[in-house]
Formats: sequence, structure tokens, C-alpha cells
Amino acid sequence: MTIEDIVIHLRLLKINLPLWEQQLMSSIADQISQGSSLSEKQDVVVRRILSKNKSHISTSMAQDISPYLENPTYRNSIRKISYAKKISVKNDEYQNKDIKVVFPYNEDYVDQIRKHRDESIGNRAEWNKEEKSWNFSLSEGNIKFLMDFSQKNEFEFDDEFNNLVGQTKDIVANMEKYVTTLSIADSIPYLKNSNKFIPKLETENILQAIFESRKRGIFTWDDNISEFVDTIENTVTKEFLKSAADAQMQVDPENHSISSLEDVIKYMGPVLFVIPGVEELEKLKEAFNCLKEIGIKNEEMSVVFRLPTETGGIFNNFVKEHQLNSPLTDRTRIVFVSGKLPKPILKSKIKFHTIINMGFPNVHYTLKNYVENQENVVFFVRKKEYRNRNFVLM
Repeated sequence: MTIEDIVIHLRLLKINLPLWEQQLMSSIADQISQGSSLSEKQDVVVRRILSKNKSHISTSMAQDISPYLENPTYRNSIRKISYAKKISVKNDEYQNKDIKVVFPYNEDYVDQIRKHRDESIGNRAEWNKEEKSWNFSLSEGNIKFLMDFSQKNEFEFDDEFNNLVGQTKDIVANMEKYVTTLSIADSIPYLKNSNKFIPKLETENILQAIFESRKRGIFTWDDNISEFVDTIENTVTKEFLKSAADAQMQVDPENHSISSLEDVIKYMGPVLFVIPGVEELEKLKEAFNCLKEIGIKNEEMSVVFRLPTETGGIFNNFVKEHQLNSPLTDRTRIVFVSGKLPKPILKSKIKFHTIINMGFPNVHYTLKNYVENQENVVFFVRKKEYRNRNFVLM
């Protein structure tokens, strides 16, 4: 009689066991019935429970089970638990390379991995039940995480992962050789360390090139570009270029006219203007006059909302008279919204590189949620209004 036979019989016997022992033995019996073998830890626990209750079990089975506990035999070989902690690079089922991380169960390790996975974008990390391993996509973010993770927890590497770690350390130590950087040579801006997938700059104007790089997600400059930015006289432009893409910049109308945003509007379009309720006509005229001075044509602007005729007739007429009711196309540079987010914006799939919010009243949740996920948001509002804003962007 095998240990597995006794476990299966135990589930059929009417023996009073503590609840946790009943549940454990029932679970293990299910595992055995499905053809799985016992692990080393399960074997120790099972034989301890059987030994503690062997007299009751022997009576119920009408057979002394002591010999089978003293010299146990098994249906299947005991599963050996690996205590190795190893990181290796393997091919997945599609022949793509994955990073495979193996370790005996450790709740702290699992929490660290899950936290990294949940906070990362594009860095896959998933548990493989069959292989009993965590499999990571081969990405820079995962390699950097696993370098730190393995160093803290003393993991072994295979040769391929060890090579990746060496390459990554070299890149970190010599960032200037690898990161795409905006630079200047012979007074002409260019992208240093640019790869074949990044097109060349479309302009030789240094200021325009800085904005163009920002639109492409390139925020690294060399010293020449930094010195150029420091010489920019427009303080709003300078602050915008030095701010992070996810920063919330505030420009106070009491100190700056909307024309202070000229460079941002010209070079960081398309631009979405958010106009507050109640002041729709006043704010639209203010922005429109600035845009005309910059050289943006009427047909390149679109007001995608209207007001009720009885209260907003003058506003609606202004839009009509200045032909600001153009459909959204790939030529659209400026879009005005107020209150809520119109469906045509979503259907157009326009990528707004800048949001200029001119006030807070009556903002619908659809617009609020949309703007929260955009970059380069500028609040053109008074400082007091900005401090007490209810249109909060997190």
C-alpha cells in the first residue's frame, strides 16, 4: 500500500481531524487523483498527520498502517523542490527571447515583481504555472529591474543574461554614447545617436528643432542647446521647454498675455484650447486674435461646440462669420472645446501635443478624464484661480 493510497482512503473514512488537516488532506487527495506526485514538503506533512492518527486510521481500515509509514512507498516519485535562484534567457513558444526567473516561493520577491509589473508600461512579467517561473519580456526596463532585484537577493545568471547586464551597465555609464540627444553642429541642430527609425529633423531653426524633438519624446540636450535655451527672452517659452512633459505649467494672465504662448502654439501643435463656461465668447476672441497674429489661418481652427441660440447667439454668429466651423482634418492646428469632450475629436484621432486650459467652470468628466491623460498641459489662468482649481489634473 502506498502513501497515496492511504491518503485517498482517508477521505472516505469518518475520522475526526482538525479542520485545517481535513482541508489539507482533501486538497492533496484531489491532487493525487489528478495524477500529480507529492512534493518533498507535502510528503513530510502527510506522513506526520497519518502517524498522529494512525491508530484511528488503522481501526477504520481494519489494517495496521504502521509498516507503510515506517517504510513508505509511492505511486510516483517525490517531487524535488529546487532551491536555486537563477535568471536565464530562454526562447518562448514563438522563438522570442524571454528572461526566466526561478526561485523557491518567497512572498517578498513576488510582491517586488508584481509592483514592478504594475508600475511599468510595456514591460511584461507573468507567472508560468507549468515552468514554475516568472517570465519577463526582454526589455530595457525589465533588465534594469532584474539587475537590482538579483543583486539584492543573490541570484545566479546564465551567460546570456550576464552579457545583457554588462551591456546595460555600459550604456548607463556612457549614456552620452547611446541616448538620442539634440545637439548643434555648425549652427545647425541635429539628433546625435539617432537610429534609423527616428527621422531627421525637419528644420534648421534651433528653437523649432527643440520643440520638434519634444514632440518626438526627446528631452535630452547637449550643453550647446542648454545654453541656447537659457538665452531665450520669452520666459514662458523657456519655462515650458525646461518643464517635464507631464508637468502642469501655469501662466498668469495678469503678468502675461496669451501671446506669450506664441512659440508653444506655433511649434507644439495641434493645440487643444479648453474654454470655460460663461466666458466662451470673451475667451474665444482673446485666443482667436492671438492666433491670427501668429499667422494661423481660420480654416486651420475649429470650434467644435455651440451654445443655445437664446443665450449664445452672438457666440455662434462669431464662429460662423469667421468660418471657425471647419471639420477636423489633418490640416487642423487648433481646436476649441468647452464643457465636455465632443465625439468628433475622438473620431478624428488627432494627437494634441499641447492643451491650453483657459479656465475651470463647468468642466464635464469626459473632458477632465481626457485631459488627465495628455501631456504638455498649460493653465492660462490667474494664480488664485489655479490654486483653488477644481479641474484637477493628476
